[in-house]
Amino acid sequence: MILTDEQTHAVDLFKTSRSLKISAFAGTGKTSTLTALAKSTQKNGLYLAFNKNIATEASTKFPRSVDCRTMHSLAFRAVPSMYRGNMPKLTNSLHSNLVTRILAIEEIAAGNISLKPRSLAFLAAQTVQRFCQSGDDELSVGHVPLSGKLQKLDPKYQDEFKKYVSDLAAHLWDRMLDPASEAPLGHDGYLKLWSLSKPRLDYDFLLLDEAQDTNEAVLSVLRLQDSHLTLVGDRHQQIYEWRGAVNAMASVETDAEAFLTRSFRFGSTVAAAATSILRLLGETRSVVGDPNRDTRIAASGRTATTLCRTNAGVVSVVIDALGQNRKPHVVGGVKDLIRMLEDVGKLKRAIPAESPEFFGFKNWPEVVEFSESEEGESLKSFVNIVLANGEDTLIRNLKSVSAEEKGADLIVSTGHKAKGREWDSVTLFSDFEPRLSKEVPPKPVLNQEEARLLYVAATRAQKLLVVPSRLAEKWNVPPAPTVAAVQVVVPTVITETPRRSLPQLPSFAKVIPPSFSESKANSVNSPRNARAIATPAPETGFLSSIISFFGGKK
Repeated sequence: MILTDEQTHAVDLFKTSRSLKISAFAGTGKTSTLTALAKSTQKNGLYLAFNKNIATEASTKFPRSVDCRTMHSLAFRAVPSMYRGNMPKLTNSLHSNLVTRILAIEEIAAGNISLKPRSLAFLAAQTVQRFCQSGDDELSVGHVPLSGKLQKLDPKYQDEFKKYVSDLAAHLWDRMLDPASEAPLGHDGYLKLWSLSKPRLDYDFLLLDEAQDTNEAVLSVLRLQDSHLTLVGDRHQQIYEWRGAVNAMASVETDAEAFLTRSFRFGSTVAAAATSILRLLGETRSVVGDPNRDTRIAASGRTATTLCRTNAGVVSVVIDALGQNRKPHVVGGVKDLIRMLEDVGKLKRAIPAESPEFFGFKNWPEVVEFSESEEGESLKSFVNIVLANGEDTLIRNLKSVSAEEKGADLIVSTGHKAKGREWDSVTLFSDFEPRLSKEVPPKPVLNQEEARLLYVAATRAQKLLVVPSRLAEKWNVPPAPTVAAVQVVVPTVITETPRRSLPQLPSFAKVIPPSFSESKANSVNSPRNARAIATPAPETGFLSSIISFFGGKK
């Protein structure tokens, strides 16, 4: 293949530097550039891919002198002998019921916030997972996430609560390390063990792909090596920060840096739209479109793919598509969506939910009320679609989608799951629409996270990109020939030895004897009495930084 001037420059820097960073905009040929780097030398190299499928495909393109692997595959080869052959220990996942039983977790109530044993078990498992993805040697309170309504726990109680959860997680980690325990290490666990062993990689050079979404457990290994290190990625496509990912493209310093700005995926119109988003993120370089591609942006049109910012958006698109007798397929499956909807049914029966989005809620009316507040805005679109359709109807609809892409006439995906993909025609659903500021006159605004996800989604189309009205106006697209109003959906943030003694509950806890019905219902998962935490102070809100879509911070 004939390299562009930018790609040639990257190869030259690879030959002359000890470390290199290649900042590559969407569709600019990262894989072909990395292949060119590998072919420019006779030395032995290691290409580290984001997942197994990418590694397998890369192995057909790279020279034989380069191993194409994932970090997990390297770690799996090096697991200690005490775990070898025990595949359930190495590959099974932690689930809340298992953790509840292993740790004998009790119910906790904090005023109007209550946590059933399975919810606490999930928090402990998430704390272990965050530790495993970090570069830290010890698990600490800094690894404890607060999800759902727990974000509103009184600050004077938060530190003690986090200490309690981190102690639970430390005990769980001990069980995971014990070869005789049924608690699985899982993929993140054996990767963390490998990272803690400070391994040496016997390669002359290392190529880390998708470096903007790696984690510190991986980076801590790479920093130890004497090999030439090349990081490749797009700092503006970091969309997994909520999962513990670290943007190595922004945090790691290298001897040299190259830039890939010319896209092979789309033409100048999408390139200009992508550039306008990058300006909000502080990028001074522009995306250059492929002069041989005529990619249109329109305000209406039928496409083969629809991308949504939220899970609620995915559900809306699926319902609408089924109503039009289309055969939708949801990228990544519908298991998580159905889980959330089943939890709605549990909350309506005052049964605690396992979804982290619903932590701390006693019943469904509490969720509905919370969604109307500033702090609960991320749940509003999901709540609205449940109120409009009912969870049972939504579940039936989701179970009827096409299991395979080949049998579908519409691909539906979140922006997160669309990363790395491309399609001929793409519609951005209305939940990608920028919100309006409260000033007069109002202006469309995006925060940093929203801008990055919009950038990823808007750069998936090769021939046609259909966008909602405010984006169409921003990008000077003629309005759609219809008088129907565009339904704006508010985004939903959707949003892991020696044994220690189990931790004591926080000092502000007291024992409350459960009712007979509660005791009977919780006899399997909560063998001890339920406990309650003192009522927290009045709730306080928070404000996130907002960027005006027409430039500048507010």
